[in-house]
Amino acid sequence: MYNCTSPIGIDPRNIAQRIMEIRSHIAKEMAEDLSAISEENARLMRESLTASLSFPAFSPEEDSPDGSGQPAP
Repeated sequence: MYNCTSPIGIDPRNIAQRIMEIRSHIAKEMAEDLSAISEENARLMRESLTASLSFPAFSPEEDSPDGSGQPAP
């Protein structure tokens, strides 16, 4: 009926080369992303540790209403 097809030249070597180039590019991007994730994780851990160490020390005198350190009756 419709025979509009023409033979398409497929070069397996060229296709394989392109696939390997794309694979290499993706691998480089993933390595960069993993490095960024590692750096972000370290930064978040430092922030968390700094925040946990910066809380003021608990003083019972500050917590009691009359400042005597004794709980309210």
